[in-house]
Amino acid sequence: MAFNNQNSIVRASFNLGQPIKHSLYGYEGVVVDVDAAFSLSDDWYQRQVFSGANKDQPWYLILVKNSSIQTYVAESCLREVDSQPRVNQSLLRQMSDPALAGLQKHS
Repeated sequence: MAFNNQNSIVRASFNLGQPIKHSLYGYEGVVVDVDAAFSLSDDWYQRQVFSGANKDQPWYLILVKNSSIQTYVAESCLREVDSQPRVNQSLLRQMSDPALAGLQKHS
């Protein structure tokens, strides 16, 4: 997936619906959205980001395995996993992106 970000192309390593694992905290989840760069407030970054992750990289909205929790994580903190994690079905049904539809069948 590629984005145009301030006149440069940013390539995201993970796709919608792709299972991931957080490299620092170890939880697994599924990518449900992606931003070309950090898009929340500086205040949120100061309160929530303990990894010191660079804002100028793709950031992902992750639906956490076996939970209703969603997290916003920098690409540098994520790793690909082979297994398909079980995700909260009621939250998944609220999301309309076709790339996520297959997760409902496999979770």
